[in-house]
Amino acid sequence: MLDGLGFRGFDVTKNTFQTSSKEIYRRFQEKGRMMPEGLKYLDSFGKKRESTVPTSKQANAVAQQANAVAQQANAVAQQANAVAQQANAVAQQANAVAQQANAVAQQANAVAQQANAVAQQANAVAQQA
Repeated sequence: MLDGLGFRGFDVTKNTFQTSSKEIYRRFQEKGRMMPEGLKYLDSFGKKRESTVPTSKQANAVAQQANAVAQQANAVAQQANAVAQQANAVAQQANAVAQQANAVAQQANAVAQQANAVAQQANAVAQQA
């Protein structure tokens, strides 16, 4: 991987130290990964890695799932719009009923005022008699 840049990978435990690998692995288990400050361990070159790039089959499966989710979201949005339209219709009916109730209340007030006027006239006539 780094050969083209002038670097060569090497196995630290087998080629660098003149000690047995058992000692090095024991020390690793006891003390953990020991490195100079500022150096960061990324990964082992010897490990087999699975590809993180999805295959076209995986990408198609994900795209199909995304399309299914989008269709479900559209269906939910349509239902929400239908409910909103029904709510608007109910609100308009409620406003119409409220306007009718106000008109009836105004008529009732007018009748009450007339009844008060008649009662006052009746009281005046009763006082004169």
